[in-house]
Amino acid sequence: MWVLIFTTIVVLIIFRLKKVYSYWKDRGVDYVSPLRSFGPFAENILRMNSHSEVLKRIYDEFPNKRYVGFYNIFQPVLIIRDLELVKRICVKDYHVFHSHSEIIPSELDDLWSKHLFNLTDKKLWNNLRTPLRQFFTTNKLKLSFPVIQKVSRNLINYLKTKSKGQPYTLETREIFKRLLNDISANAYFGVNCDAINNGENEFMYMARKAMSISMMSGVKHVIANLFPRLLKSMGAKIYSKEVRTFFTSIIKQSIKMRYENEFRGPDVINTLLQLYDADKSHLDNLSESTVKNITAQAIILYFAGFETTTSTLSMLVYEITLNPDIQTKLYEEIVNTLKGFNGTVSYDAIMAMEYLDNVVKETLRLHTPTSLLDRRAMSDYEIESEDPKEKTLLVKKGTPVWILQKAIHLDPNNFPNPEKFDPDRFSYGNKQNIKNYSHIPFGSGPRSCLGYRHAMVVVKLTITELLLNYELLPTNKTYVKNSSKTYNIIDHGVWVKLNPRMK
Repeated sequence: MWVLIFTTIVVLIIFRLKKVYSYWKDRGVDYVSPLRSFGPFAENILRMNSHSEVLKRIYDEFPNKRYVGFYNIFQPVLIIRDLELVKRICVKDYHVFHSHSEIIPSELDDLWSKHLFNLTDKKLWNNLRTPLRQFFTTNKLKLSFPVIQKVSRNLINYLKTKSKGQPYTLETREIFKRLLNDISANAYFGVNCDAINNGENEFMYMARKAMSISMMSGVKHVIANLFPRLLKSMGAKIYSKEVRTFFTSIIKQSIKMRYENEFRGPDVINTLLQLYDADKSHLDNLSESTVKNITAQAIILYFAGFETTTSTLSMLVYEITLNPDIQTKLYEEIVNTLKGFNGTVSYDAIMAMEYLDNVVKETLRLHTPTSLLDRRAMSDYEIESEDPKEKTLLVKKGTPVWILQKAIHLDPNNFPNPEKFDPDRFSYGNKQNIKNYSHIPFGSGPRSCLGYRHAMVVVKLTITELLLNYELLPTNKTYVKNSSKTYNIIDHGVWVKLNPRMK
């Protein structure tokens, strides 16, 4: 009897897998085999390579295809290679692809399900994103600029204390993480931290704990694909009880403080309090749902900008350290631009630096901090044939669609000599040569990165303050074998020697 039951279960599993893994073949789409599709997931979880590097290999294998079939463990995914299709999915036909795929069932954790990134209801998403977008307008960024500048100068003072006027070698990723913690904690939680001088403070510790991606996270992802209801029945959560309690408490304290002191600063919490109509008279009866909603948005905004901005800063420092001619040109532009602003580093001053903007854009192209743009078809969608060898494809409702940003950025058809760091690609005289939708580090269209303008201010201001005070020199530790892979540089660390400038 048990043998029969076991055999029946095995046969059913094989039948199910065969049906899943014949999905793209049945539709006449060129595809990556199921076994090879598992590679990106396995290599990433086992820390053998980055997700983006492995996906780029797949992208490069199909140079003449507009799209490719792929399997994200047990789920068919359509990988987009054609820039016109990128435009259609992100902008023109956004109404079909307005949602992200569900990585892990949203009902597992209310802090996970409530945040902006996970919302699938277009109306709810729009009602939340529209007021949040106000925080990232030019006027609001100018208001928050002094706070960002205060933290960046705290970083410079920390480095001056450490260097004592002498050349000083350090690994930059760790110190940039502390910088981003202090800026983001203030902007999204209304909390003043000093992780720059104390990397072990409680907020930084809990943030690291919440962001840590462990082997168990990968296991949960597999279980979610195989048995989506099992995780819920097990009571699994995305965030630990300790993390949930800490950040919810921080939000409650921050709300209480601003009402008691009638504080209305330029931060996200005030924007969200207005959105949820949480006025002072309701403070004592503030619903648990409202607190969780605000906490969820603060967490995702903090996390979304933390690693990406840290990576961009580190990679920019790495490239200008190894390209002294670019560093010199950038430093000269900073000095000359500030002369027109009475020597004052201001929002308008850093936004007037064209070469700095080019350097940041080239860093984002060569070292794109995210591996892909993820969208999901919310209704059936047709991709018409453009070649006699190609069939018209019906993308079924619910199908995930991936746009591989870094692979597109490193495609020689989009950017000649793509592995060379060349900020002049984005100069005024050359930018007309850049193909539309070939440079999409923050995505494109209505669902593009909400906080990218804030991140650009942080990066530009930090680099400006750093170069005004130090010349960046390479050390023996700076050089990385096979440095064309961002993953190798991050794994090695970005080591530079800070040489104080004579003033």
